[in-house]
Amino acid sequence: MIPNQWLLKIKVDVDTINSILPNTIYNEVDIEEKSTEGKLSRQWEFTNCDVLVSYIRKELNKLEQEFFDIKNTKWTSGWMVEGYENSYHRMHRHTPQGDYTIKPSDKDLATIIYTDVPENKDDRGELFFILKKDDDIILDTIIPEKGDMIIMPCTVYHGVYPQGPGKRKTINLDFKHINA
Repeated sequence: MIPNQWLLKIKVDVDTINSILPNTIYNEVDIEEKSTEGKLSRQWEFTNCDVLVSYIRKELNKLEQEFFDIKNTKWTSGWMVEGYENSYHRMHRHTPQGDYTIKPSDKDLATIIYTDVPENKDDRGELFFILKKDDDIILDTIIPEKGDMIIMPCTVYHGVYPQGPGKRKTINLDFKHINA
């Protein structure tokens, strides 16, 4: 039985994130086996992003802990995606170790941070998601804005509709719940 799911959207300082990125280590990955689609799409995996993780933890600690317990998590995976016209993301969910053979827990956290979006709202590629709420299923969308950070359990299925012209860039960090 899947417990009730949730999704939060908050604002983060993109200038701070962009100033941290040069201090991270990442490698480009082949998107063939990823949810990222699009001829011009690119994706990088973080191998060291301690300063970025610390900043995101600080932002998450500011929130009421009603939905999640950030103190009892460890960072396990992170990546950056750039998309351009016609790029999108197939429906997927995050796995905190980046291993799709491992079933995520409803206490594992996924974050998506939009550092760039196309100027025209209609070109941004809406984020769509499916949530279980009691005995109901909710399908909804968000038109992303620069500085949006989406926080959700790793069990939430989501994707991005094809975008129009312009650059869309996201930073994604996942956190595995550890027993306290």
